Amino acid sequence: MGLYYSYFKEIAIDSPSFIEGFLSIISDNRTEAPTTINVLERFNLYPEVLLSLIYRTMNSRGMLTELCYQVDRGQTMSPVLSCEGHKEPTYFYVTSVFILNGCLLGLLFLFGTYLSKSILGGIITTLAYLFNHSEATRVMWTPPLRESFSFPFHVLQLFVVTYILQQQQTLTSTNAIKSILEYIKKHDQLIPVDATQNSISHGSKIKLVSLLVVSTILYMLPWQ
Repeated sequence: MGLYYSYFKEIAIDSPSFIEGFLSIISDNRTEAPTTINVLERFNLYPEVLLSLIYRTMNSRGMLTELCYQVDRGQTMSPVLSCEGHKEPTYFYVTSVFILNGCLLGLLFLFGTYLSKSILGGIITTLAYLFNHSEATRVMWTPPLRESFSFPFHVLQLFVVTYILQQQQTLTSTNAIKSILEYIKKHDQLIPVDATQNSISHGSKIKLVSLLVVSTILYMLPWQ
């Protein structure tokens, strides 16, 4: 857990600027000393880079807060400060992972609802995930794992692919029905024909494909 977080802390806290922190991880000579390696590619640290950028941006604008306490450690040791809040990098990092996986639960609900055509299906899907949480994910034990960042986007990818395939199947069936009705109309002018129009516009297709590409990239980048 500490390895991935250490790179986030290096970029977000220890380095004077984001650029210097980013350059330090693409030319790192400490992880496998004395060899210089690109740990960004070696360990797929793209989530840490993005989170450190968000942290620096929010912190510079005063959007992050913390509450500190002075802890008395007895007469032989000096007191120390103990802080909590999202200005603390550990809180920010772990909370970001938990928020992403919280969105996963909502996405599973939408996916289950769409597949079953019923809200009950979405509820059953989310309950199944919650009851089997320890088998479905390890995010509660080791938040920085690459799967914690990739899995939500994998489910999004499945959702988009399912939607595209189902719509394509609907269009194929519609075109077949349209051909049959046109044939009947040609031989019997008394039968009215109301052909169903294409339910997906060109703009919607572009948006769906773009969403599929983005979800695939976000799924594959952190994955090892």
